[in-house]
Amino acid sequence: MNLNKQNNKLIIILVLFILSLLTTIVLYGKMDNAKFDYEKVKCVVTNVTKKRIYRNRNKTGRYRYIITVAYKEKEYKLKNTYDSSIFQYQKGALVDVYLSNGNLYANEAGVRTSTPVAILYFIFLFATMGIFFIFVVTWDRYRKAKNNM
Repeated sequence: MNLNKQNNKLIIILVLFILSLLTTIVLYGKMDNAKFDYEKVKCVVTNVTKKRIYRNRNKTGRYRYIITVAYKEKEYKLKNTYDSSIFQYQKGALVDVYLSNGNLYANEAGVRTSTPVAILYFIFLFATMGIFFIFVVTWDRYRKAKNNM
């Protein structure tokens, strides 16, 4: 690939990075200032199951806890739970949870990060990081090609 084509490629990647970064910033602002429709309710923990998640072939890993709660005669899987908070969710315990769009969340952060704007924000955040990585690699190749000429 000649130097001019690499330069054009570098400029295109840089423009994509800047656009992606600006979109990410705008989406963060919208996500942070959005009004969320949720209700704090009390539920009873009906079941706590432990599932082993393996990280590699050596069978090392950690446990993931699946917490089921009952609210208005219906059972829900509690979303956005952390392993460190498992002691709060013992079978039969009365816990405060957040009801939003037919789902129950362990905390307000779960409600905030499950909205369409938040999902778009995370997609653009990871895309921006990926484009930045591609930019750095492309820039390094361009620099080496320029020095070799």
